[in-house]
This record gives sequence, structure tokens and C-alpha cells, in this order.
Amino acid sequence: MLCFFITYMNPFNTLLAAIAAAVILKFWISDYKTWKKGTPFERALPGATSAPTKLIVISALVSIGIVLVETAGEYAMGVTKEQSTMPAYYLIAIVCAGIIEEVLFRGFCVIQSKGRKTLFTSIVFFSIIFALIHGHLFAKSPDGNGFLLVLAPAPLWWTFILIVNSLWWYAVRFLPQNKNRSLLPCFAGHIASNLAVFVIKLAQGYVSWG
Repeated sequence: MLCFFITYMNPFNTLLAAIAAAVILKFWISDYKTWKKGTPFERALPGATSAPTKLIVISALVSIGIVLVETAGEYAMGVTKEQSTMPAYYLIAIVCAGIIEEVLFRGFCVIQSKGRKTLFTSIVFFSIIFALIHGHLFAKSPDGNGFLLVLAPAPLWWTFILIVNSLWWYAVRFLPQNKNRSLLPCFAGHIASNLAVFVIKLAQGYVSWG
């Protein structure tokens, strides 16, 4: 999900997400092409640069591995039946999320200009925010007028995995191997992670085609 209060799980919101992702990607690609020509735009979107193919592949593979660890944890806790059913069109939304959220978090939500300590602190802080806004630790109150904090094992596990994901995607942006600080490995990792979730839910019977 893009944030706690907005869900992609209806056709209208999925369409909005697709439009937003298309617009962001259009500008990002334009800035990337400008960078490739050697005349980077001063106000270019973050990370509109190239990255080693090897790092892009590694980012995707590690992200898929994290999903497998998450799934193994769900089976160990016996909570696989607690997940919600995902409509098939949500596949569009999860690809869009890999673009929108990476530009927002790994692109803008990080402090790079005040030294390594501040960089690391901002990465940890925004990773926690990234995890919290997905809403696993919150549920609607019985009267429907608010939200309750849920500290059960499954929501805590899912939130922890989101923090791990975020830390990994920040890492691949700022690793020495990614000297141009490109978002390409982040896009690849996030989209691969979301696709892996979709495939696993499909195999478990939690994807609706209706």
C-alpha cells in the first residue's frame, strides 16, 4: 500500500496509482536520458541515473529471498490463513507501488548532505515510517471511529519484514557499487518483492479472479 489510509484494492484507486506511476516514471526516464547525455537537470528526480546490471539483479534476488523468509515465518507461526484475498488486478498496483514508493522513500526521504551518521539515522527512521504506514500494526476500532494498535506476532512480523525490505533498498542505493546512487536497483528489488508476494498468494489460493 502507498500509505495506511489509502488502499489500492479497488479499481478506481488502482487506476489512480497506475496514472501516478506512469507520470512519475515518464519524468524519471526523461531525467535519466538527460543524465546519460552528460547534461543532468538540476532539479531531476532522485536516482535518475544508471546502475550496474549485476547490482540490479542482486537487489531483485535478495528481495525475493526476503519474501521467502517472510512466508516461512508465516507458516512457522501458523498465520497464513490470516491474510486477505488479493484481487488479480492488484498486480498492476503492486508494480506501480514499486515505482511510487521508491521515488518517495529511497529517493526523497533520506538526508544525504550531512554526513554518514545522519544518512544512516535517516535511513533507519524512514524505514520505520515506511513499515508503519502499511498499517499492519493498526486495526479499526469496534465503533469504526478510530484505530487500535495491534501487537500480535503476525503484524509485528510483517512490520519487521517491511523494515528489512526498506533497509535493503536503501542499502542498494547507497552501496559503493552504486556510485551514481541510482534508483534502478531499488525499483527492481521492490517490484520483484511485490511480484513474489503475488505469486505466493496465488499459489496459496488468496488471489481472486472475480
